[in-house]
Amino acid sequence: KEKQERWKRITVEASRQSGRFFIPEVTEPTPLRGILPHIEAVPNRWVLYEREKECTAKDLTATLAEGEICVVIGPEGGIEESEVDWLREQGFTSCTLGQNIFRTETTPLVILSIILYEYSKR
Repeated sequence: KEKQERWKRITVEASRQSGRFFIPEVTEPTPLRGILPHIEAVPNRWVLYEREKECTAKDLTATLAEGEICVVIGPEGGIEESEVDWLREQGFTSCTLGQNIFRTETTPLVILSIILYEYSKR
């Protein structure tokens, strides 16, 4: 509870600092199989998977549908293949960030930077 409140304060302050009118929602952590009610209307569903060899984040941003994006990032040590299979069954597309494997803390910054860059080109 305390961490979630801290994350909310950080989100509000970061939004103010960057001049954003929209403040991202911070929800409590949810187990993987509990995310479906939160993303029912989300058209862009991605899972970053270090074993993916074909589809890149660039490929996905090129075919970005209008609307929200849900990106699943695995824990330290990687996401399990069975979890990726389940996510694919739920409409997720697996993609890679390339040959580099980033820390769990760094990966959100990398993918958000890619998304921000691609959206700004439209």
